[in-house]
Amino acid sequence: MYRRFGGGRWSVPEIFKAMSLRPDLMEKALDLSEMGHFSDGYLDRRTKERIATFVSSLNASHYCVGSHAGGLRDLGARSAEVAALARGDLDAASLSAKDRALFEFVRQLTLKPGEVKDEDVARLRRKGWRDEQIFEAAFDTSLFAFFNRLAITYGLDYPPDGWQPPLRTALRPGGGS
Repeated sequence: MYRRFGGGRWSVPEIFKAMSLRPDLMEKALDLSEMGHFSDGYLDRRTKERIATFVSSLNASHYCVGSHAGGLRDLGARSAEVAALARGDLDAASLSAKDRALFEFVRQLTLKPGEVKDEDVARLRRKGWRDEQIFEAAFDTSLFAFFNRLAITYGLDYPPDGWQPPLRTALRPGGGS
């Protein structure tokens, strides 16, 4: 695992260290996330990081919010958008109507999965989303439900090298007033 992340002990993300009790499952989870999330597909990486940040916010997974909001920031997203998605605030994220529809679907799939209906998918198609993109959005939403629950189970907090909420940043030594 250390070789795979290209460095020593500190290079492996905490979520994978938490999963190390089952190395076989940890490897498969990493493969799945590399193939499905950390690569362009029918959705680009930035959209996937937006989904991961938003889902993690809805699930109150500080570790995953910090990690993926940091990734979104590193991909060039505006600070206001990153902060809004990290708070779960779609209004402040300034999304296009098409993107807003996708993120409303992501919210529903995260918070009320049993209420997702064919009409919800049809609505996304009418907004211009293709089935492959809808699948990837649902996949990423589901993947982060999985990772969020593991991070919460192990009490993982905001990663020190990831995004941090403004108040937390201001309270850190050297972080502001």
